[in-house]
Formats: sequence, structure tokens, C-alpha cells
Amino acid sequence: MEIAYLAAGLALLVVGFIAGRRSNSASASNPDSPETAQVPCDEVHARYEAILDASLEGIVGLDAEGKFSFANKSALRMLGYPADDLVGKSFHLVAHHTLADGSVHPVEECLVHKTLLDGKTRHAEADVFWRQNRSWFPAAYQVTRVHAGDKVFGTVMLLRNLADPHH
Repeated sequence: MEIAYLAAGLALLVVGFIAGRRSNSASASNPDSPETAQVPCDEVHARYEAILDASLEGIVGLDAEGKFSFANKSALRMLGYPADDLVGKSFHLVAHHTLADGSVHPVEECLVHKTLLDGKTRHAEADVFWRQNRSWFPAAYQVTRVHAGDKVFGTVMLLRNLADPHH
């Protein structure tokens, strides 16, 4: 249950970050706006990145098409990728394509993909994710849709490596 509260909080954090970026860009186009006293977007981004990177849990953001939009340091370490190699790539094709027994994991059966489609929060306690070096690790995760009103931005996923004794 603890992971559910963290996921909800992170979803709000991501939406707040996106809204803050919009607000900052709007005030930048209107120098007479009272909002011009806001914190610069780069500083806001750095703060959110520091918060995300402080977590031992892997935190992955996917866009509405299921492509990586961000991953914190813990997620990058688990998956064995530098951030630049993930952004814009399909999460399923990179890290969730195959089951532990070596059989194909159809995207239609992927809980992350299902959440992108219907918005239902889902969790798994025994799944696998694949690293860049083609090895896999046992994982637990929760995936939650990120949206503001009717606008869907994608999903945020909290990820734990079950083989890591620190979790």
C-alpha cells in the first residue's frame, strides 16, 4: 500500500512540474504578469530531478505512447542504461518484451500498456524487466496514469528490483 501513496504523490509531482513549465512559459511571454516572480523553469526542473533521484525506487515516466520520457537514477541503474539511450524509446520493446521463461510478452498483456489505454492503476509483485546487457531481474512495480483534467500525459511507474537487498 505504501507504494500506492508514493505513486499518487509522484503523479501529482509530475503534473505539477508540467503545469509549472506552462505557467513559467506563459509568464515569460508576458513580462507585466504578476507571475514573472516565479522560480525559473530550469531551477524548478533541477528541484524535481533531485527529488526523483533521491528515491531508492526506480521511477519511470512514459509518454502517452508508452515511450520513456524520464527515468530517475535508480531506474537507470536497474535497467543498465544511460538516460540518453532511453528517452523516446518504447518501454515495452526496451525492458518488458520477454517473460522470464524466454517467451514473448505480448504488449496486449502488458499491465503498463493496459494502464496507458484505460487509466486504471495496476501493480505487479512478480514480474521481470530486462537490462541493456540482456539479463533480467525480478521486479515489483506500480503504474499510474498521469493526467490533468482530460489531458493524458502518460504514466509514472514505481519499480523495485526484488533481487536487491536494499528494498
